[in-house]
Amino acid sequence: MSAMEKDLDLSDASDLLRCLSSTPFASETATPLTGGIGNYTFRVRLQAPYEERNTLVVKHAKPYLPSNKSFEFPTARQSFEVGMLKGIADASVGSNTLVSVPKVHYFDEDAHIIIMDDAGEHTQTLKQLLLDSPGTLTAELATKIGAELGTFLAQLHAWGASDDAADAREWAAGHSLAKRIAVYATYGRLLSTLEGADERIPELREPSLPLDEHTKETINALVTARTRDINESRETLTMGDFWPGNVLVRLQPAGQLDGLVVVDWELARTGRTGLDVGQFAGDVRVLKHFVRSATLCADALVGALLRAYAAQRLGEDGSWVGVATAHVGAHLVAWGPRIAYESKTRELTRELVEEGARYLKEVFTRSDEHWRAEDFIEQFVGFASTAP
Repeated sequence: MSAMEKDLDLSDASDLLRCLSSTPFASETATPLTGGIGNYTFRVRLQAPYEERNTLVVKHAKPYLPSNKSFEFPTARQSFEVGMLKGIADASVGSNTLVSVPKVHYFDEDAHIIIMDDAGEHTQTLKQLLLDSPGTLTAELATKIGAELGTFLAQLHAWGASDDAADAREWAAGHSLAKRIAVYATYGRLLSTLEGADERIPELREPSLPLDEHTKETINALVTARTRDINESRETLTMGDFWPGNVLVRLQPAGQLDGLVVVDWELARTGRTGLDVGQFAGDVRVLKHFVRSATLCADALVGALLRAYAAQRLGEDGSWVGVATAHVGAHLVAWGPRIAYESKTRELTRELVEEGARYLKEVFTRSDEHWRAEDFIEQFVGFASTAP
């Protein structure tokens, strides 16, 4: 396949089909998939079944973002995604849950192609189900999904910290791109966001939010600590981009949960467990703030996830709780004003960012080691429910 790629643009469906034509993955159609921003992704319908599969997903990477060619995004990221997916499969992480990751069938490092399982043509992202709730997603279903995801995430982190994953940790610690993005995307933008320095967020300008010196000092301390954690911690293996948009939900005809597939592992890296937990909880909190109809399902989802995760880690070091709690506040500040929602207003945006700043100030002044899981569940769910 690599030799053919020199003359073909695999971001183009017709060229991709030509590339696959002489392989076991020869396909009738290649349909672009939307939702992700990092790759050119297609669902291919095979001419003949491959391991009893009629469709597969093909991900092709370029050294830039499809939507922004000036943004460098090295293709080496695919090696980390494939390594994590294979490691999780070999370790049977989540085998007692309804959560899985795509099986990798082929990886061509030169052509920058991954061919993997298709989660199914009728799956939806968990984020879309939340946006449409109440509807297909009920509080009961959200609770089930949250419990399954929380159990899976705890098992991922337990395996990632084990002796069995020592080599994988050593390898994943070298994913400098993922670490650089993690620092910039959240912690690198906290103070500038609060100070109204980003002209693309007019809601936080004229006037900018009131920010006293103590709050600035607290946030600077947080940024320093988390930047160090992201760059240096080898506590475990983390998913690195754990949010509802990367969870595909497959339902049975009657609406019961059939399976969950966690996708897009190219930012997987070593790090602290609380960052995965906090990103998910924070992202759901942002959605709930702007989409009030999702409140019931959002609370059920996050509450169940946190309780299941905490139950799996009962008796362990509780420092993950403090990290996760602070990360929720950081997510509200850095991501809340940047995610597009139809119901977004200046007032709601400022409320959310001010809430995140207060949360950071209250949480980060407390030592990580003094947190308990019950504190996080009670304070976060209670905190998240205070919005009108």
